[in-house]
Amino acid sequence: MAIYTGLSSLFWITSFYGCQPSVKKPEMFAISGKVTFNGNPVPRGEIFFQPDADAGNSGPASTAIIEDSKYSIDRTRGILGGAYTIRISGFEAPGGQRAVLPEEFGAPLFKEYAIKQELSKGTTELNFDVPAENGLSPQKKK
Repeated sequence: MAIYTGLSSLFWITSFYGCQPSVKKPEMFAISGKVTFNGNPVPRGEIFFQPDADAGNSGPASTAIIEDSKYSIDRTRGILGGAYTIRISGFEAPGGQRAVLPEEFGAPLFKEYAIKQELSKGTTELNFDVPAENGLSPQKKK
């Protein structure tokens, strides 16, 4: 009888938890574009999309490597739309080498650039031009 009661309890517990509504994951969207610095292509870098909590937006952040001025984030790692803070870092490409990790990038081209922007709820192409005044003076370049 104890075995029957234990199996019966196990059945009801697994049935109860198995029938719970699943948490619906929010729809995410792909984003891609180009990044320039004072109108010139950024050889290497990173772009980081952070939902702007101060503006009431929440959710996962997304990041991409900039290569030959282009970045792309597919919808599985994409954006939700709404208010975002976007941070961009750009680097020289030493000898035209392909860099994969940030520590493999060359000297920085400019100070980290941050901008707040409202992003659409849909697949988006968004280009950025980091202004010249965000550049580093020659003695500050690494």
